[in-house]
Amino acid sequence: MSDYLAELAMFGVANAAWAVVVVAAVALWRLVPVLVVLAPVLALPTSALMRLAVVTVRNDAPGWRHVRDELGRLVGRKLLLATVQILLSLMGIANLGLGIATGGVVGAITGLVAFYVLLVVSLYALALWPIVVDPVQEAPLRAQLRVATALILTRTVRLVVLLVLTTLAAIVTVQLIVPALFLPSVVMLAIAAYVVPQVELMQLRPRR
Repeated sequence: MSDYLAELAMFGVANAAWAVVVVAAVALWRLVPVLVVLAPVLALPTSALMRLAVVTVRNDAPGWRHVRDELGRLVGRKLLLATVQILLSLMGIANLGLGIATGGVVGAITGLVAFYVLLVVSLYALALWPIVVDPVQEAPLRAQLRVATALILTRTVRLVVLLVLTTLAAIVTVQLIVPALFLPSVVMLAIAAYVVPQVELMQLRPRR
């Protein structure tokens, strides 16, 4: 019981620290808009929180050592992935808005393509980040991308459902202060609880 309470406290403090970092970053961007180019840096504290979720799913006791370790692991890879993810998402959102504003067949096609770009980017974010932060799955980026792709192609519907729930949780987190102090951890635990076992299950299956 005491270990369970300790883990809850660990997640609570880590989630609160993450929320403070995000709020501080947003406030800084409002004061100095050009610093928004540093947005990918938020991938580092976010990956540390996801690492705690992965550790918990693997039935280990999450601790600050995992946070310290994750903040220093694969920094370049995380910044690259976050940058690509943000750029593709911004392009998708812009084209989606353009498609709606244009209207007609061209607008519909533009909007549909933009929607699928956003969907694919979001699915990759769900599938890939738990793999990247998991030391057990440490491998070259290309190999990790192959694993994430296989997961998306074979578990598409379930990942879409998880994506919808994640999106709803993100909306609640942005709108209300109290949920922001614990909901991100809950969401990351849910993502890790699905992705980690599914990846291992795929790897255990013999290739034909």
